[in-house]
Amino acid sequence: MEAKKVEETTFRPFHETICEAIRGCGSNEEFIHLLELIQKTKIPSGFDEIIKSIDDNFYARFMSRESSRITKKVQATKESILKQKEAALSRKILENQSTEENSLPNLKK
Repeated sequence: MEAKKVEETTFRPFHETICEAIRGCGSNEEFIHLLELIQKTKIPSGFDEIIKSIDDNFYARFMSRESSRITKKVQATKESILKQKEAALSRKILENQSTEENSLPNLKK
């Protein structure tokens, strides 16, 4: 009996996976579900790539044939992503400041 070869799963960053899923959307409902998933997910990086995928997919497929329901959902999702991006940048600035303060020599006499 041959041993089954176990496939190794290659994990990718969230933004790469979600951008691929957005590009593969075939219906309005799929697109809305992905937007809802994005809004409920802590995004570690790739903010601009996700927004670009949303915009590309939205304008190419849905803009001309859907009501404002998707337009509002797209806008809310992009705002959520931008807030997370801003928070990530603030954390990075604070981390850099802390690192700089800790690396300064102690000048107390």
